Amino acid sequence: MPADSVQPVVLLSSNLPDPTNVSPLSFTATFTKDVVIHQSKVEVSGGKLVGVSGAPREFTLLVEPAGDDLLVTLTLPEGAAEDPLGNPNAAGFISVQYGTICDAHRYVPFVIARCL
Repeated sequence: MPADSVQPVVLLSSNLPDPTNVSPLSFTATFTKDVVIHQSKVEVSGGKLVGVSGAPREFTLLVEPAGDDLLVTLTLPEGAAEDPLGNPNAAGFISVQYGTICDAHRYVPFVIARCL
């Protein structure tokens, strides 16, 4: 029987609206095979990884944004996860705009803004 050399594929998703002001940001990583995630290899731009839970095919990754009004990108580069035979995951990423959300309504002669 040949050895399994198929890479696990990841689908990154989120139920957050985009843009959002929810913190921490919650992302779901769903893999095509059972894997172990190496947290030190997960990359975040615009924030910091603060938690990983779940297994063996579905994980929740929590990211704390580094500021306001910025694009937060979570990347699982190749090798951030691997299956039991050592096959590295195929890379994947997801981005969400984080910051203050305003709904502006114009009432003559005033402009009223409601920010979340």
